[in-house]
Amino acid sequence: MNPEPPGVAPVALIIDDEPQIRRLLRVTLEASGYRVLDAATGQEGLVQAAQRRPDVILLDLGLPDLERVEVKLTPIEYAPLRLLVVHAGKVLTQGQLLREVWGPNAAGQSHYLRVHIAHLRAKLEADPSAPELIITEPAVGYRLVLKG
Repeated sequence: MNPEPPGVAPVALIIDDEPQIRRLLRVTLEASGYRVLDAATGQEGLVQAAQRRPDVILLDLGLPDLERVEVKLTPIEYAPLRLLVVHAGKVLTQGQLLREVWGPNAAGQSHYLRVHIAHLRAKLEADPSAPELIITEPAVGYRLVLKG
């Protein structure tokens, strides 16, 4: 969630390929005090979600350009992915990820990170052996690349 200053309306992102549904949701949300963004494709929605960080996302689960919508993640897989998404395009060091996910006593335990990044890649990448989404920055950390 975006911490907004007082008086600033929360942001909603509508991701749907049907223009009529987007219009209906826009009118309804704006009447409820939301600032509304919309996207007609899943890819466009992913980019907007990463760049604009809306407070709420209304997502059509049947978007034709998203071949995969359901990926089951464990809480420990979700934690580093969430950090990578929040900082999409930026390199997060191994130390940053370890501290945020496993706490201050995890420094030097990079094997934890390697194992869980490998699990994420297996679930998210088209070819986990040649990752295109979660990129390793050798001797530094990891970076999430959003296409679109």
